[in-house]
Amino acid sequence: MSLAYEALEPRLRLLLSRLAAFRAPVRYEVVAMLSPFETRKELGLAFSQLVERGLIFFDAERWRYDLHPIVRAFAYDRLDDKEQIHGRLREYFSAALDRDVGQVQSMEDLAPIIELYHHTLGAGQYDEAAELFYDYLADPLYYRFGAYRTEIGLLSALFPEGKDSTVPHWTIGCRGAQQIGLPRLKDASAQAWTLNALASSYTCAGQAVCAVPLLKMHNALQEELGDMTNLAVGQENLAGVQLELGELRAAERNLRRSIEWGQENDQRSVEASGRTDLGRLLAYRGAFDEAARELDAALVIQRESGLPQSQALNWLYRAQLALLRQEPQAVLEAAQLALQLVEEATDSAPLSYSERNLVWAHWLLGAAHHELGQAVAAEEHLGEALVRCRRITLVELEPDILLTWARWYQANGDRVQAMNSVQQALSIAQRSAYRLKKAEIGNFMARLALDGGNDDEARKEAEAARESAWCDGPPHCYRPALDEAEGLLDLLSSDSR
Repeated sequence: MSLAYEALEPRLRLLLSRLAAFRAPVRYEVVAMLSPFETRKELGLAFSQLVERGLIFFDAERWRYDLHPIVRAFAYDRLDDKEQIHGRLREYFSAALDRDVGQVQSMEDLAPIIELYHHTLGAGQYDEAAELFYDYLADPLYYRFGAYRTEIGLLSALFPEGKDSTVPHWTIGCRGAQQIGLPRLKDASAQAWTLNALASSYTCAGQAVCAVPLLKMHNALQEELGDMTNLAVGQENLAGVQLELGELRAAERNLRRSIEWGQENDQRSVEASGRTDLGRLLAYRGAFDEAARELDAALVIQRESGLPQSQALNWLYRAQLALLRQEPQAVLEAAQLALQLVEEATDSAPLSYSERNLVWAHWLLGAAHHELGQAVAAEEHLGEALVRCRRITLVELEPDILLTWARWYQANGDRVQAMNSVQQALSIAQRSAYRLKKAEIGNFMARLALDGGNDDEARKEAEAARESAWCDGPPHCYRPALDEAEGLLDLLSSDSR
Protein backbone atom coordinates (compact mmCIF):
# COMPACT_ATOMS: atom_id res chain seq x y z
CA MET A 1 0.00 0.00 0.00
CA SER A 2 2.83 2.34 0.86
CA LEU A 3 4.56 1.66 -2.46
CA ALA A 4 1.33 2.20 -4.42
CA TYR A 5 0.64 5.46 -2.59
CA GLU A 6 4.13 6.87 -2.95
CA ALA A 7 4.14 5.99 -6.66
CA LEU A 8 1.36 8.54 -7.24
CA GLU A 9 2.22 12.09 -8.21
CA PRO A 10 1.56 14.58 -5.37
CA ARG A 11 -1.83 15.83 -6.57
CA LEU A 12 -3.12 12.27 -7.02
CA ARG A 13 -2.01 11.43 -3.48
CA LEU A 14 -3.79 14.52 -2.20
CA LEU A 15 -7.00 13.64 -4.10
CA LEU A 16 -6.94 10.08 -2.75
CA SER A 17 -6.44 11.30 0.83
CA ARG A 18 -9.26 13.82 0.48
CA LEU A 19 -11.53 11.09 -0.91
CA ALA A 20 -10.68 9.08 2.21
CA ALA A 21 -12.18 11.83 4.36
CA PHE A 22 -15.65 10.69 3.31
CA ARG A 23 -17.32 7.94 5.30
CA ALA A 24 -19.36 6.53 2.42
CA PRO A 25 -19.41 6.48 -1.42
CA VAL A 26 -19.39 10.01 -2.78
CA ARG A 27 -20.63 11.76 -5.90
CA TYR A 28 -18.24 13.40 -8.36
CA GLU A 29 -19.60 16.91 -7.82
CA VAL A 30 -18.98 16.74 -4.06
CA VAL A 31 -15.37 15.64 -4.50
CA ALA A 32 -14.90 18.37 -7.09
CA MET A 33 -15.11 20.92 -4.27
CA LEU A 34 -11.89 19.49 -2.85
CA SER A 35 -10.10 18.94 -6.14
CA PRO A 36 -6.39 19.86 -6.22
CA PHE A 37 -6.68 20.05 -10.04
CA GLU A 38 -7.47 23.25 -11.96
CA THR A 39 -9.94 21.83 -14.50
CA ARG A 40 -12.70 19.21 -14.47
CA LYS A 41 -10.93 17.42 -17.32
CA GLU A 42 -7.81 17.00 -15.19
CA LEU A 43 -9.94 15.78 -12.30
CA GLY A 44 -11.68 13.24 -14.54
CA LEU A 45 -8.33 11.91 -15.76
CA ALA A 46 -7.13 11.70 -12.16
CA PHE A 47 -10.15 9.61 -11.18
CA SER A 48 -9.49 7.33 -14.15
CA GLN A 49 -5.90 6.77 -13.03
CA LEU A 50 -6.95 5.93 -9.48
CA VAL A 51 -9.57 3.48 -10.76
CA GLU A 52 -7.06 1.85 -13.12
CA ARG A 53 -4.58 1.40 -10.25
CA GLY A 54 -7.30 -0.26 -8.12
CA LEU A 55 -7.14 2.41 -5.43
CA ILE A 56 -10.76 3.54 -5.83
CA PHE A 57 -13.96 2.01 -7.20
CA PHE A 58 -16.53 3.61 -9.48
CA ASP A 59 -20.21 2.66 -9.22
CA ALA A 60 -21.45 3.41 -12.73
CA GLU A 61 -25.13 2.94 -11.78
CA ARG A 62 -25.08 5.46 -8.95
CA TRP A 63 -22.16 7.57 -10.19
CA ARG A 64 -20.29 7.33 -6.93
CA TYR A 65 -16.66 6.75 -5.98
CA ASP A 66 -15.59 4.61 -3.05
CA LEU A 67 -12.46 3.16 -1.41
CA HIS A 68 -11.60 -0.16 0.15
CA PRO A 69 -11.47 0.24 3.98
CA ILE A 70 -7.73 -0.49 4.05
CA VAL A 71 -7.02 2.11 1.35
CA ARG A 72 -9.31 4.60 3.10
CA ALA A 73 -7.55 4.24 6.44
CA PHE A 74 -4.06 4.42 4.89
CA ALA A 75 -4.82 7.47 2.73
CA TYR A 76 -6.72 9.26 5.50
CA ASP A 77 -3.79 8.92 7.88
CA ARG A 78 -1.72 10.87 5.36
CA LEU A 79 -4.17 13.74 5.02
CA ASP A 80 -2.46 16.74 6.60
CA ASP A 81 -5.33 19.24 6.87
CA LYS A 82 -7.98 16.93 8.31
CA GLU A 83 -9.97 19.45 10.34
CA GLN A 84 -9.99 22.00 7.52
CA ILE A 85 -11.23 19.45 4.97
CA HIS A 86 -13.89 18.09 7.32
CA GLY A 87 -14.94 21.66 8.16
CA ARG A 88 -15.54 22.46 4.48
CA LEU A 89 -17.49 19.25 4.02
CA ARG A 90 -19.50 19.88 7.18
CA GLU A 91 -20.60 23.24 5.78
CA TYR A 92 -21.57 21.62 2.47
CA PHE A 93 -23.61 18.78 4.00
CA SER A 94 -25.21 21.04 6.59
CA ALA A 95 -26.46 23.44 3.91
CA ALA A 96 -27.76 20.62 1.69
CA LEU A 97 -29.37 18.54 4.42
CA ASP A 98 -33.09 17.92 4.82
CA ARG A 99 -33.37 17.33 8.57
CA ASP A 100 -36.99 16.15 8.60
CA VAL A 101 -36.30 12.70 10.05
CA GLY A 102 -40.04 12.14 10.33
CA GLN A 103 -39.97 11.22 6.64
CA VAL A 104 -37.16 8.67 7.00
CA GLN A 105 -38.10 5.31 5.49
CA SER A 106 -34.75 3.54 5.23
CA MET A 107 -31.14 3.62 6.40
CA GLU A 108 -30.23 5.21 3.08
CA ASP A 109 -32.39 8.19 4.02
CA LEU A 110 -30.16 8.69 7.07
CA ALA A 111 -26.93 8.61 5.04
CA PRO A 112 -26.66 12.43 4.59
CA ILE A 113 -27.14 12.99 8.33
CA ILE A 114 -24.55 10.33 9.16
CA GLU A 115 -22.14 11.96 6.70
CA LEU A 116 -22.71 15.34 8.34
CA TYR A 117 -22.10 13.76 11.76
CA HIS A 118 -18.87 12.22 10.45
CA HIS A 119 -17.52 15.53 9.13
CA THR A 120 -18.59 17.39 12.26
CA LEU A 121 -16.45 14.97 14.26
CA GLY A 122 -13.59 15.27 11.80
CA ALA A 123 -13.72 19.03 12.22
CA GLY A 124 -13.16 18.51 15.95
CA GLN A 125 -16.68 19.66 16.91
CA TYR A 126 -17.56 16.81 19.26
CA ASP A 127 -20.34 18.53 21.16
CA GLU A 128 -22.08 19.59 17.95
CA ALA A 129 -21.74 16.04 16.61
CA ALA A 130 -23.27 14.58 19.78
CA GLU A 131 -26.19 16.99 19.56
CA LEU A 132 -26.72 16.05 15.91
CA PHE A 133 -26.73 12.36 16.81
CA TYR A 134 -29.19 12.86 19.65
CA ASP A 135 -31.59 14.99 17.62
CA TYR A 136 -31.61 13.10 14.32
CA LEU A 137 -30.04 9.66 14.57
CA ALA A 138 -30.59 8.11 18.00
CA ASP A 139 -34.22 7.00 17.75
CA PRO A 140 -34.35 5.80 14.13
CA LEU A 141 -31.03 3.92 14.40
CA TYR A 142 -31.84 2.14 17.65
CA TYR A 143 -35.59 1.63 17.51
CA ARG A 144 -36.76 1.66 13.94
CA PHE A 145 -33.85 0.11 12.07
CA GLY A 146 -32.05 -1.75 14.85
CA ALA A 147 -28.74 -0.53 13.39
CA TYR A 148 -26.78 -1.43 16.50
CA ARG A 149 -23.38 -1.85 14.87
CA THR A 150 -23.75 1.43 13.01
CA GLU A 151 -24.64 3.13 16.28
CA ILE A 152 -21.63 1.57 18.01
CA GLY A 153 -19.34 2.87 15.30
CA LEU A 154 -20.78 6.39 15.36
CA LEU A 155 -20.86 6.76 19.14
CA SER A 156 -17.42 5.20 19.58
CA ALA A 157 -15.93 8.10 17.65
CA LEU A 158 -16.97 10.43 20.50
CA PHE A 159 -14.41 8.73 22.75
CA PRO A 160 -10.70 9.56 22.72
CA GLU A 161 -8.33 7.06 21.15
CA GLY A 162 -4.86 7.71 22.44
CA LYS A 163 -3.50 11.16 23.23
CA ASP A 164 -5.14 14.10 21.45
CA SER A 165 -6.52 11.94 18.61
CA THR A 166 -9.32 13.46 16.53
CA VAL A 167 -9.50 10.66 13.95
CA PRO A 168 -13.11 9.48 13.51
CA HIS A 169 -12.20 6.27 11.64
CA TRP A 170 -12.39 3.73 14.46
CA THR A 171 -14.74 1.81 16.71
CA ILE A 172 -14.40 0.50 20.22
CA GLY A 173 -13.86 -3.22 20.49
CA CYS A 174 -15.01 -5.17 23.51
CA ARG A 175 -11.59 -4.94 25.13
CA GLY A 176 -11.42 -1.22 24.44
CA ALA A 177 -14.80 -0.58 26.01
CA GLN A 178 -13.32 -1.61 29.35
CA GLN A 179 -10.40 0.79 29.08
CA ILE A 180 -11.81 4.01 27.62
CA GLY A 181 -12.41 7.22 29.48
CA LEU A 182 -15.42 9.49 29.19
CA PRO A 183 -16.70 10.79 25.85
CA ARG A 184 -14.92 13.91 24.61
CA LEU A 185 -17.87 16.17 25.45
CA LYS A 186 -18.05 19.27 27.64
CA ASP A 187 -21.42 18.56 29.23
CA ALA A 188 -21.47 15.77 31.83
CA SER A 189 -25.12 14.94 31.10
CA ALA A 190 -24.26 14.44 27.43
CA GLN A 191 -21.36 12.21 28.45
CA ALA A 192 -23.69 10.08 30.56
CA TRP A 193 -26.31 9.84 27.80
CA THR A 194 -23.64 8.71 25.33
CA LEU A 195 -22.35 6.00 27.69
CA ASN A 196 -25.86 4.63 28.17
CA ALA A 197 -26.72 4.72 24.45
CA LEU A 198 -23.48 2.96 23.50
CA ALA A 199 -24.07 0.32 26.17
CA SER A 200 -27.60 -0.33 24.87
CA SER A 201 -26.32 -1.00 21.36
CA TYR A 202 -23.55 -3.25 22.64
CA THR A 203 -26.18 -5.24 24.55
CA CYS A 204 -28.40 -5.78 21.51
CA ALA A 205 -25.39 -6.61 19.33
CA GLY A 206 -24.43 -9.52 21.58
CA GLN A 207 -21.63 -7.82 23.49
CA ALA A 208 -23.20 -7.50 26.91
CA VAL A 209 -19.77 -7.78 28.55
CA CYS A 210 -18.80 -4.52 26.83
CA ALA A 211 -21.88 -2.76 28.18
CA VAL A 212 -21.05 -3.36 31.85
CA PRO A 213 -18.14 -0.89 32.27
CA LEU A 214 -19.99 1.73 30.22
CA LEU A 215 -23.08 1.49 32.41
CA LYS A 216 -21.02 1.58 35.58
CA MET A 217 -19.37 4.79 34.35
CA HIS A 218 -22.81 6.14 33.44
CA ASN A 219 -24.21 5.41 36.89
CA ALA A 220 -21.20 6.90 38.70
CA LEU A 221 -21.50 10.05 36.59
CA GLN A 222 -25.25 10.40 37.20
CA GLU A 223 -24.71 9.98 40.94
CA GLU A 224 -22.04 12.69 40.84
CA LEU A 225 -24.46 14.96 38.95
CA GLY A 226 -27.24 14.23 41.44
CA ASP A 227 -29.51 13.06 38.59
CA MET A 228 -31.23 10.30 40.50
CA THR A 229 -33.87 9.66 37.82
CA ASN A 230 -31.29 8.74 35.22
CA LEU A 231 -29.26 6.89 37.85
CA ALA A 232 -32.32 4.72 38.50
CA VAL A 233 -32.69 4.13 34.75
CA GLY A 234 -29.00 3.24 34.54
CA GLN A 235 -29.33 0.77 37.40
CA GLU A 236 -32.19 -0.89 35.56
CA ASN A 237 -30.20 -1.07 32.33
CA LEU A 238 -27.21 -2.54 34.15
CA ALA A 239 -29.50 -5.11 35.74
CA GLY A 240 -30.71 -6.17 32.29
CA VAL A 241 -27.14 -6.83 31.19
CA GLN A 242 -26.31 -8.63 34.44
CA LEU A 243 -29.35 -10.85 33.92
CA GLU A 244 -28.07 -11.95 30.51
CA LEU A 245 -24.68 -12.75 32.06
CA GLY A 246 -26.22 -14.75 34.90
CA GLU A 247 -25.33 -12.24 37.65
CA LEU A 248 -28.80 -12.55 39.16
CA ARG A 249 -28.03 -11.33 42.68
CA ALA A 250 -26.52 -8.06 41.47
CA ALA A 251 -29.29 -7.65 38.89
CA GLU A 252 -32.02 -7.99 41.49
CA ARG A 253 -30.27 -5.59 43.84
CA ASN A 254 -30.06 -2.93 41.12
CA LEU A 255 -33.68 -3.40 40.09
CA ARG A 256 -35.01 -3.12 43.64
CA ARG A 257 -32.97 0.07 44.17
CA SER A 258 -34.41 1.54 40.98
CA ILE A 259 -37.98 0.62 41.93
CA GLU A 260 -37.56 1.95 45.46
CA TRP A 261 -36.27 5.29 44.19
CA GLY A 262 -39.16 5.55 41.72
CA GLN A 263 -41.69 4.91 44.48
CA GLU A 264 -40.12 7.37 46.92
CA ASN A 265 -40.00 10.16 44.34
CA ASP A 266 -43.30 9.47 42.58
CA GLN A 267 -41.49 8.61 39.34
CA ARG A 268 -44.15 6.22 38.10
CA SER A 269 -42.53 5.38 34.78
CA VAL A 270 -39.24 4.45 36.51
CA GLU A 271 -41.11 2.27 38.97
CA ALA A 272 -43.09 0.56 36.20
CA SER A 273 -40.03 -0.11 34.07
CA GLY A 274 -38.13 -1.55 37.02
CA ARG A 275 -41.04 -3.76 38.01
CA THR A 276 -41.36 -5.06 34.47
CA ASP A 277 -37.72 -6.13 34.47
CA LEU A 278 -37.98 -7.51 37.99
CA GLY A 279 -40.92 -9.62 36.84
CA ARG A 280 -38.75 -11.13 34.12
CA LEU A 281 -35.88 -11.82 36.54
CA LEU A 282 -38.21 -13.48 39.08
CA ALA A 283 -39.61 -15.67 36.32
CA TYR A 284 -36.11 -16.97 35.62
CA ARG A 285 -35.67 -17.56 39.33
CA GLY A 286 -38.81 -19.70 39.31
CA ALA A 287 -40.73 -17.29 41.56
CA PHE A 288 -43.65 -17.33 39.14
CA ASP A 289 -46.40 -15.89 41.36
CA GLU A 290 -44.21 -13.01 42.53
CA ALA A 291 -43.17 -12.35 38.94
CA ALA A 292 -46.82 -12.12 37.87
CA ARG A 293 -47.56 -9.64 40.68
CA GLU A 294 -44.71 -7.37 39.60
CA LEU A 295 -45.83 -7.44 35.96
CA ASP A 296 -49.43 -6.71 37.01
CA ALA A 297 -48.37 -3.72 39.10
CA ALA A 298 -46.23 -2.39 36.26
CA LEU A 299 -49.02 -2.80 33.69
CA VAL A 300 -51.40 -0.65 35.74
CA ILE A 301 -48.92 2.24 35.56
CA GLN A 302 -48.05 1.61 31.90
CA ARG A 303 -51.69 1.72 30.86
CA GLU A 304 -51.98 5.11 32.53
CA SER A 305 -49.14 6.39 30.34
CA GLY A 306 -50.81 5.17 27.17
CA LEU A 307 -47.45 4.32 25.55
CA PRO A 308 -47.75 1.06 23.59
CA GLN A 309 -44.04 0.16 23.66
CA SER A 310 -43.80 -0.14 27.44
CA GLN A 311 -46.97 -2.22 27.50
CA ALA A 312 -45.64 -4.37 24.65
CA LEU A 313 -42.51 -5.20 26.64
CA ASN A 314 -44.64 -6.14 29.64
CA TRP A 315 -46.64 -8.59 27.52
CA LEU A 316 -43.48 -10.02 26.02
CA TYR A 317 -42.21 -10.75 29.52
CA ARG A 318 -45.60 -12.24 30.41
CA ALA A 319 -45.25 -14.53 27.41
CA GLN A 320 -41.81 -15.61 28.59
CA LEU A 321 -43.19 -16.21 32.08
CA ALA A 322 -45.91 -18.42 30.59
CA LEU A 323 -43.30 -20.25 28.51
CA LEU A 324 -41.31 -21.07 31.64
CA ARG A 325 -44.53 -22.22 33.31
CA GLN A 326 -45.21 -24.47 30.32
CA GLU A 327 -48.52 -22.75 29.50
CA PRO A 328 -48.40 -22.46 25.69
CA GLN A 329 -51.88 -21.01 25.25
CA ALA A 330 -51.01 -18.19 27.64
CA VAL A 331 -47.77 -17.65 25.72
CA LEU A 332 -49.73 -17.35 22.49
CA GLU A 333 -52.24 -14.85 23.87
CA ALA A 334 -49.61 -12.64 25.52
CA ALA A 335 -47.36 -12.63 22.44
CA GLN A 336 -50.28 -11.80 20.15
CA LEU A 337 -51.15 -8.80 22.31
CA ALA A 338 -47.50 -7.72 22.40
CA LEU A 339 -47.32 -7.89 18.60
CA GLN A 340 -50.47 -5.81 18.31
CA LEU A 341 -49.05 -3.15 20.63
CA VAL A 342 -45.74 -3.03 18.74
CA GLU A 343 -47.58 -2.54 15.46
CA GLU A 344 -49.73 0.21 16.97
CA ALA A 345 -46.54 2.09 17.82
CA THR A 346 -45.87 2.46 14.09
CA ASP A 347 -48.74 4.93 13.91
CA SER A 348 -48.37 6.64 17.28
CA ALA A 349 -44.56 7.06 17.31
CA PRO A 350 -43.01 5.85 14.04
CA LEU A 351 -39.44 6.80 14.94
CA SER A 352 -39.67 4.87 18.21
CA TYR A 353 -41.19 1.79 16.60
CA SER A 354 -39.14 -1.11 17.98
CA GLU A 355 -37.94 -3.70 15.48
CA ARG A 356 -36.37 -5.52 18.43
CA ASN A 357 -39.73 -6.01 20.11
CA LEU A 358 -41.22 -7.19 16.81
CA VAL A 359 -38.55 -9.89 16.55
CA TRP A 360 -39.21 -10.86 20.15
CA ALA A 361 -42.96 -11.19 19.54
CA HIS A 362 -42.55 -13.38 16.46
CA TRP A 363 -40.11 -15.65 18.30
CA LEU A 364 -42.54 -16.17 21.19
CA LEU A 365 -45.44 -16.73 18.80
CA GLY A 366 -43.35 -19.38 17.06
CA ALA A 367 -42.52 -21.00 20.40
CA ALA A 368 -46.19 -21.00 21.43
CA HIS A 369 -47.41 -22.55 18.18
CA HIS A 370 -44.67 -25.17 18.42
CA GLU A 371 -45.68 -26.16 21.94
CA LEU A 372 -49.32 -26.34 20.79
CA GLY A 373 -48.34 -28.70 17.97
CA GLN A 374 -49.12 -26.18 15.23
CA ALA A 375 -46.05 -26.78 13.06
CA VAL A 376 -46.99 -24.59 10.08
CA ALA A 377 -47.77 -21.51 12.16
CA ALA A 378 -44.65 -22.07 14.25
CA GLU A 379 -42.51 -22.29 11.10
CA GLU A 380 -43.98 -19.04 9.77
CA HIS A 381 -43.31 -17.01 12.92
CA LEU A 382 -39.88 -18.50 13.60
CA GLY A 383 -38.85 -17.80 10.02
CA GLU A 384 -40.02 -14.20 10.32
CA ALA A 385 -38.22 -13.80 13.64
CA LEU A 386 -34.90 -15.17 12.35
CA VAL A 387 -34.93 -13.16 9.12
CA ARG A 388 -35.65 -9.92 10.96
CA CYS A 389 -33.18 -10.76 13.72
CA ARG A 390 -30.31 -11.36 11.30
CA ARG A 391 -31.19 -8.38 9.16
CA ILE A 392 -30.52 -6.03 12.07
CA THR A 393 -27.86 -8.23 13.73
CA LEU A 394 -29.91 -8.61 16.92
CA VAL A 395 -27.53 -11.13 18.45
CA GLU A 396 -29.27 -10.78 21.82
CA LEU A 397 -32.27 -12.86 20.65
CA GLU A 398 -30.71 -15.07 17.96
CA PRO A 399 -29.81 -18.00 20.29
CA ASP A 400 -33.40 -18.15 21.59
CA ILE A 401 -34.81 -18.27 18.07
CA LEU A 402 -32.28 -20.88 16.93
CA LEU A 403 -32.98 -23.07 19.96
CA THR A 404 -36.72 -22.97 19.25
CA TRP A 405 -35.96 -23.89 15.63
CA ALA A 406 -33.94 -26.85 16.92
CA ARG A 407 -36.94 -28.01 18.94
CA TRP A 408 -39.14 -27.60 15.89
CA TYR A 409 -36.77 -29.68 13.74
CA GLN A 410 -36.55 -32.38 16.39
CA ALA A 411 -40.33 -32.59 16.66
CA ASN A 412 -40.51 -32.93 12.88
CA GLY A 413 -37.97 -35.76 12.80
CA ASP A 414 -35.01 -33.82 11.40
CA ARG A 415 -32.26 -34.57 13.92
CA VAL A 416 -29.48 -33.23 11.67
CA GLN A 417 -31.06 -29.78 11.32
CA ALA A 418 -31.94 -29.79 15.02
CA MET A 419 -28.27 -30.32 15.88
CA ASN A 420 -27.17 -27.71 13.34
CA SER A 421 -29.50 -25.07 14.80
CA VAL A 422 -28.61 -25.76 18.42
CA GLN A 423 -24.88 -25.71 17.62
CA GLN A 424 -25.32 -22.25 16.07
CA ALA A 425 -27.19 -21.13 19.17
CA LEU A 426 -24.46 -22.50 21.45
CA SER A 427 -21.71 -20.77 19.47
CA ILE A 428 -23.40 -17.39 19.91
CA ALA A 429 -24.22 -17.99 23.58
CA GLN A 430 -20.63 -18.94 24.37
CA ARG A 431 -19.18 -16.01 22.46
CA SER A 432 -21.56 -13.58 24.15
CA ALA A 433 -21.30 -15.13 27.66
CA TYR A 434 -25.09 -15.67 27.81
CA ARG A 435 -25.24 -17.91 30.85
CA LEU A 436 -29.01 -18.42 30.98
CA LYS A 437 -29.17 -19.26 27.29
CA LYS A 438 -26.31 -21.74 27.68
CA ALA A 439 -28.31 -23.50 30.39
CA GLU A 440 -31.33 -23.94 28.08
CA ILE A 441 -29.15 -25.06 25.18
CA GLY A 442 -27.28 -27.57 27.36
CA ASN A 443 -30.52 -29.17 28.51
CA PHE A 444 -31.75 -29.53 24.94
CA MET A 445 -28.45 -31.03 23.79
CA ALA A 446 -28.57 -33.46 26.72
CA ARG A 447 -32.03 -34.62 25.61
CA LEU A 448 -30.83 -35.01 22.02
CA ALA A 449 -27.95 -37.16 23.21
CA LEU A 450 -30.25 -39.15 25.48
CA ASP A 451 -32.66 -39.83 22.62
CA GLY A 452 -29.70 -40.97 20.53
CA GLY A 453 -28.59 -43.45 23.19
CA ASN A 454 -25.41 -41.55 24.09
CA ASP A 455 -25.61 -41.42 27.88
CA ASP A 456 -22.07 -40.10 28.38
CA GLU A 457 -22.68 -37.14 26.09
CA ALA A 458 -26.07 -36.52 27.71
CA ARG A 459 -24.48 -36.47 31.16
CA LYS A 460 -21.78 -34.06 29.99
CA GLU A 461 -24.34 -31.66 28.53
CA ALA A 462 -26.64 -31.86 31.56
CA GLU A 463 -23.73 -31.10 33.89
CA ALA A 464 -22.80 -28.08 31.77
CA ALA A 465 -26.44 -26.92 31.85
CA ARG A 466 -26.56 -27.30 35.62
CA GLU A 467 -23.39 -25.26 36.03
CA SER A 468 -24.73 -22.48 33.79
CA ALA A 469 -28.14 -22.43 35.50
CA TRP A 470 -26.57 -22.24 38.96
CA CYS A 471 -25.60 -18.55 38.47
CA ASP A 472 -25.13 -17.15 42.01
CA GLY A 473 -26.67 -20.20 43.65
CA PRO A 474 -30.26 -20.63 44.90
CA PRO A 475 -32.39 -18.58 45.11
CA HIS A 476 -30.44 -16.51 42.55
CA CYS A 477 -30.34 -19.28 39.97
CA TYR A 478 -32.15 -20.07 36.73
CA ARG A 479 -34.51 -22.38 38.59
CA PRO A 480 -36.50 -24.00 35.74
CA ALA A 481 -33.31 -24.84 33.80
CA LEU A 482 -31.55 -26.00 36.98
CA ASP A 483 -34.44 -28.32 37.86
CA GLU A 484 -34.45 -29.74 34.34
CA ALA A 485 -30.69 -30.36 34.38
CA GLU A 486 -30.82 -32.06 37.79
CA GLY A 487 -33.78 -34.17 36.63
CA LEU A 488 -31.80 -35.34 33.63
CA LEU A 489 -28.79 -36.18 35.79
CA ASP A 490 -31.00 -38.12 38.20
CA LEU A 491 -32.45 -40.06 35.28
CA LEU A 492 -28.98 -40.85 33.94
CA SER A 493 -27.83 -42.00 37.40
CA SER A 494 -30.80 -44.25 38.11
CA ASP A 495 -30.40 -48.01 38.26
CA SER A 496 -32.74 -48.36 35.29
CA ARG A 497 -30.08 -46.85 33.03
